[in-house]
Amino acid sequence: MKYITKTIQLFNLCVPCGCFCKHCLLSYDGKIVGVDYYRGLNYAKGFNHWLKEFHKDINFTYYFGYSMDTKNLIDSIDDLKELNSAMSSFLQLNGIKIRNKNELKDYLLDLKNHGIKLIDLTFYGIKETHDKFAGRKNDYEYLLSILDIANEIGLDTEVSIAITKENLNEIDLLVETLESKASNLFIFIPHCYGRGIELLNSKITIDDYNHLSNTSKKYFNRNNFKTEEEWFNTKLEIKYEKILSLSLLKSNIEDLEKMNYSEIFQELEKMDNDFYSKIPTFELLLKLYHNYSNKCLYSKKDLYALYRKRYIKENKLAIEDIDERYTNSIRI
Repeated sequence: MKYITKTIQLFNLCVPCGCFCKHCLLSYDGKIVGVDYYRGLNYAKGFNHWLKEFHKDINFTYYFGYSMDTKNLIDSIDDLKELNSAMSSFLQLNGIKIRNKNELKDYLLDLKNHGIKLIDLTFYGIKETHDKFAGRKNDYEYLLSILDIANEIGLDTEVSIAITKENLNEIDLLVETLESKASNLFIFIPHCYGRGIELLNSKITIDDYNHLSNTSKKYFNRNNFKTEEEWFNTKLEIKYEKILSLSLLKSNIEDLEKMNYSEIFQELEKMDNDFYSKIPTFELLLKLYHNYSNKCLYSKKDLYALYRKRYIKENKLAIEDIDERYTNSIRI
């Protein structure tokens, strides 16, 4: 059955991040690969207009990174709304520059007054554990300050906790610390994309999960994280939809600006078809590789990535696996 494009997302990795997290997906080599902020924004607006005219059934969205901390954000909120960007009302604030409490309050109030309704923060343990994981001294206390001020000014907060073998004994205390401060709280297992590949040996097992308190367990969705054997025995729903992502880079922006959007759309579709024509489905890879004795917990996306890398290596395929810093296609 043919996969249908559900969404096209454009992104521009043009803003530095103040942290260097151990599971970093995008900026783990410290290089800014994106283009000028407004050049990227204007290109996205042109693509969006074309898509609305010729492919009304396909959703469009836009985002930038590596962090949200750019002076251009406030002035471009209306543009972000036009581009269906979640960033017009929702911001992930890890990695923003350190501000004192007065500066931080002014900053968050400015965001709120310009339409930001929800902020997201991720914790990696209690103080020393968190700071070590995030790669920045005093980052833990800084995030707590952000939470406290957000609550003071009436800004909703979503808080996630990354759980690993290294912080397992701190999770219950961390949940106790954060659950009264956050509008929404959830626990997740870090992915193995980007720098996260180094955390494979840190993934928790079923036994680790079982040692959490009942309070902590209610914030961890076991349906999203399973062992290889559990995924193998799960009846998987296949939606036959895909998300095509176009990364705006210093190395490709001039060529993109010279091409018409129809050509670019066709190239994105071809990229998807070429890649997945060489890679078996997740279901087939499970049959090939699942290890019933491995009790570590994985998301579906994570396990699929690990299997793809193994398949590419074992079959000596002349293709690179998906790198989410660059143009890619994700089949849902």
